[in-house]
Amino acid sequence: EICLETRILTLADVFDALTAKRPYRAAIPIEEAVSIMEKMRATALDNDCLDAFKAIVNKTSIASTAAVFNK
Repeated sequence: EICLETRILTLADVFDALTAKRPYRAAIPIEEAVSIMEKMRATALDNDCLDAFKAIVNKTSIASTAAVFNK
């Protein structure tokens, strides 16, 4: 059993890795990152954590916040 904290941090790390601008590639848009993460459901990412994350993304302006950091 992987502890909840680790499951949450794993999800956050994957999201950051996908949406952060890198020297070798542009940042992946939020919607595309969530789609990629959905494909990782129940293998690398916890179902419940991903559901909670998607609910937050859908309710907040996380996309505009991420855009500030990826300029």
